[in-house]
Amino acid sequence: MACCGCFNRCKPRYKRHVNSIFPPNPDDGIVTSNMEKLTFYALSAPEKLDRIGQFLAQRLSRDIQRHRAGYVVIAMQALDELLKACHAPSLNLFVESFLTMVQLLLESSTPSFQQLATRSFMTFANIEEDTPSYHRRYDFFISKFSQMCFHEGTDEQLKSMQRLSGLRGLQGVIRKTVSDDMQKNIWESTHMGKIVPALLINMQTDSNLGAAAAHGTTVQSLDDDEDNPSKLAEVCLRDLVGRAGFGHLKSVLRPVFRFMDEQKAWTPNDFAKYTMHAVMFSVQAEYTYMVVLSLLEHLETIETSTVASLAIRTSLVQVLGATISLADGGSLGPSHLDVFNTLLRQLRLSIDMASSTSKAEAGAAQLQGSISDAVGLFASVLPGYAQADVMKFIVSKLPPPGEMEGHVDAQVTDANISRFTSVDAFNMFREMLVLCISKIAEAYRPTKLSTSLAPSFFEPLLKHCLVARKEVRLAALRILHRVIDISENVAHLPRSTSCTSLSTIQQGHVGNMKDLDVRREDELYFKRHGPALLQQLYAHITLPDNNTDIYLAVYETLTLLCIELGPKSSLVDLTRMILALEDFCADPKALACGPKRIASLHAIAALFMQFGALSSDNMTLRECVKKVIASRRAEAPYLLPATCFFADYTWDNVTMPHGNSHLLFQRDQISSALAVDMTSECYTANDPSLRFDTGKPAMSTTDTASIVNVNAVTRGVEVQSSEHVSFSTIVKSWEASQRTRLVPASFDELTEESLRRNADVQVRFQELVERLAQQSLSQTLAATSTIALPANLPQNQRELAFATPWRFNTSLEDLTVF
Repeated sequence: MACCGCFNRCKPRYKRHVNSIFPPNPDDGIVTSNMEKLTFYALSAPEKLDRIGQFLAQRLSRDIQRHRAGYVVIAMQALDELLKACHAPSLNLFVESFLTMVQLLLESSTPSFQQLATRSFMTFANIEEDTPSYHRRYDFFISKFSQMCFHEGTDEQLKSMQRLSGLRGLQGVIRKTVSDDMQKNIWESTHMGKIVPALLINMQTDSNLGAAAAHGTTVQSLDDDEDNPSKLAEVCLRDLVGRAGFGHLKSVLRPVFRFMDEQKAWTPNDFAKYTMHAVMFSVQAEYTYMVVLSLLEHLETIETSTVASLAIRTSLVQVLGATISLADGGSLGPSHLDVFNTLLRQLRLSIDMASSTSKAEAGAAQLQGSISDAVGLFASVLPGYAQADVMKFIVSKLPPPGEMEGHVDAQVTDANISRFTSVDAFNMFREMLVLCISKIAEAYRPTKLSTSLAPSFFEPLLKHCLVARKEVRLAALRILHRVIDISENVAHLPRSTSCTSLSTIQQGHVGNMKDLDVRREDELYFKRHGPALLQQLYAHITLPDNNTDIYLAVYETLTLLCIELGPKSSLVDLTRMILALEDFCADPKALACGPKRIASLHAIAALFMQFGALSSDNMTLRECVKKVIASRRAEAPYLLPATCFFADYTWDNVTMPHGNSHLLFQRDQISSALAVDMTSECYTANDPSLRFDTGKPAMSTTDTASIVNVNAVTRGVEVQSSEHVSFSTIVKSWEASQRTRLVPASFDELTEESLRRNADVQVRFQELVERLAQQSLSQTLAATSTIALPANLPQNQRELAFATPWRFNTSLEDLTVF
């Protein structure tokens, strides 16, 4: 013994300190006093840390081989104490020895050693190092900890402990590597392909998953037990996603989607929703759009040629809808159009499959419903301007009527999305697009008509719906209600069908509707685009297969326009349409469709005229409307909505009024009451050109006075005039005198270049108005919007002419365009 003690004194001092912490009996535990001496020695001589670590590693390897579990525990306890106490720059050398010892324990087949190694590794992961490591790698630890997460066995307690150890080890790897700029290799697909499935397999085993997914919550909020593998796996996943930057987020999402495919977790999709909730709640706000786009990319990779894929795509779209509802619409930027483009492509593919095989009809219907729901959920998180853009985008996808049949494509792309395999597919796609727009319109809050009711939106929508089923036409009208109702008066519309007395409502205010200030820009907008909108409504209401809902929907549309624009700005144009309806009712072709249809049109005319009179302060108009309604109530109640729409009325031997009947609203009386000529607008019922021609309808070019020489007016020469001189008269005079100038000689020669090349000419329009006023011609140019264009003017020239103010230049000799 004396000889052994003599040799022990010959050993280096650090070895003597290390040997002194091991007691003769391992059950006694570490020698605390000697451990304190070893710690003091390490802090006093930090250059010895690497040698201390190497010697401890040698002892640990020997004890593991000899199965001395007590000494193994003491060695790891000593390493943990040294790690906590020493923070010198030379700690990196000691860490290498420490990781070697942890690896030795993990390589053993004893579960207790593996759990011990995991606890020591967690202690190391919680230490903030001062200097980065350029050569340290964690490939082995990622593989081993991931393997432990998949532990299976009959012993449930051992299984839970092993999985918890593996999850804690992965959590330590994530914390240690993600925060170190020199450890970028963890984001490689090889490592993510091991880490992410290891987390998801433990999240999937939780019994509370169904309740969590149903309530839109996570297991973390349902279970506070820290020893629950499912909860710990979710915490690790959320930590991993939260630390992922722009370039690394897809590296995490791809293994998630691959796991769902391999485990067939899309159907049912409770676990998929649960997982995506955890991802969306953890990802950085500015990267939420990447999650949505990644889901869409994965949706595009799923096979579309089999009926079985319909269920998978349906579940995935439902997951997408649940994910979108958690996204911040403001952070999505321009990518929202990509989302809708992909959804519409999937919608089109499902319609083609349903039209090609009857076995796919049920699955395709579920997919189409899921897509429409996802569209509505996504629209609810978008700002208002983006919702308007999306509605215009979907309207632009309405297929042209010439492409409705006779085309079969192997692959649907943006270029050939408008081609269809059958007429049924064409009609179904159109109806689904209208349904999607209605979902968006439910969440839309308009601010002004010029953006919410743009011609590029309402013209194709209404024109394509003219040839659709009644339900689709009604949906299109409901969409108009949403985009017109800026002041949210749709809930307060006077839907009473009894046509009550005009004295029951105060002047200038109808029912519980909100008072509002009419916007000048909306007035100008309606002057320009109102006729086109009203002609579309006229074409809709005069269709022969309309029902009561459609008639009332058109009435509500006219009422909302009158409310938002104010009676002073819109009542004249709206009344012209109503009078045109009564003219249509007198047409023999219309009478052939039956008395029920004619009476419905008369009832709508009475309903709106009552509202227009009530909303206006024109007492003369009120008296006119009051007399007609009283006459109908006494002599022809079937011409009022209460009897026509809701009473069981017998239509045999019913006589419809025509001509100057006192049961009709007389044009001359209305014109006198409004002090406006009501004959200048024309409407064509069911004109095919209204369906697909987006051009502005030409106005009447009838002259009301003799030709006026503009040059003579500007020189002060007396000219022949009348009380009303139309602008087309002046234009014809100008055409005759300006054949040789740069300005085109007639409207037929107008081109974009010729209209714009005179933009440098100075305008003095007021001067001309004053001179014309001296010649009793001031009423001619009271509103430049009454310019009449020839019916054969090309479409592009017509739009540019209406978009360009017509005025006179400084010499007042040439009519130029700006």
